[in-house]
Amino acid sequence: QWQAPLAAAIRDADPSITFIAPDRRGSGLNQDRRGHLPSKEREIEDVLTVVREATARYERVHLAGWCFGAQVACIAAAELRKEREIASLLMVSPGFVFGERYADVLRMSTAAVRGALAELGVTPDPLHAYVPVPLQPTDFITDEAWLEFATDDELTLRRVTDGTVTVWGELAAWSWEVLPELRDIPAIAVFG
Repeated sequence: QWQAPLAAAIRDADPSITFIAPDRRGSGLNQDRRGHLPSKEREIEDVLTVVREATARYERVHLAGWCFGAQVACIAAAELRKEREIASLLMVSPGFVFGERYADVLRMSTAAVRGALAELGVTPDPLHAYVPVPLQPTDFITDEAWLEFATDDELTLRRVTDGTVTVWGELAAWSWEVLPELRDIPAIAVFG
């Protein structure tokens, strides 16, 4: 939903451009296993599938990732560079490092929930999203109208599984490993 205005602006600027913004597994319109990423490999394979389908239909494909998605895009770009399937890589506010507040809140909330469940003698269902995502709409926007939109957006991912937290860490480490492989791909990083 957040990319919709960007997609409309790009399309309006040049109708020959197609903008594709798929939802990740367990996010957005994907209601199955909400908040769950099965594995780092599955996450990357999903992106590779979308890009490969796009390269079969379009002359040039530019891969973009926003925040955590920039890590995922880097990993996918490293794989795709072997096949020369993308024209460029765009990273918007790339989340290569958890901010101190984000990391602290994620660590404390995960530990608190795990501790509470352990005290109760309960082993959580690995597919149940119970870990609060430590982001607030104000981390991204300050405009009142967009802030209201983001706060009210029912598609916002608010809780994730314990496995997703693990996959996030694995993807973060993997993205750092592949950065040197991206030297020959035209890339832009936008920070704000």
